Amino acid sequence: MTPAQELVAMQHRHTLALNGFDIIVNEAQPASYRVSLLTLPVVRQCQFDEQDLEELLFLLEDTCPSEDIIYCSKIRRVLASKACRTSWMIGDVLTQKQMQSVRP
Repeated sequence: MTPAQELVAMQHRHTLALNGFDIIVNEAQPASYRVSLLTLPVVRQCQFDEQDLEELLFLLEDTCPSEDIIYCSKIRRVLASKACRTSWMIGDVLTQKQMQSVRP
C-alpha cells in the first residue's frame, strides 16, 4: 500500500470496516508499512481481494470521512442482486395482505 493509500485508509477506517475490510494501524512502522489488512470480505460466495480494496480507497480519496458510505463496485453488484431477488416477481402468488400493500 502506498503512503497516500495508507492515509486514505486511516481516515476512512469506519467505511472500510462497513465494506468488510478490517485493517490495523501501527503508527510506529515506516510509511507503506503502517496499515495491515486483517480480513477480506466474503459475500454470497464472492471473495473480495486487494484490488477491491484499492478501488474503494480510490473512491474514498476525494470524500470526507463523514459523508455517506461508499461501496466498491463488487459490493454494489451483490447488493443489487440481493434486492432484485427479494422483490415480487411476475407469477408470484400473493396473500390478500400483500396485494393490499402493493396498491398505490
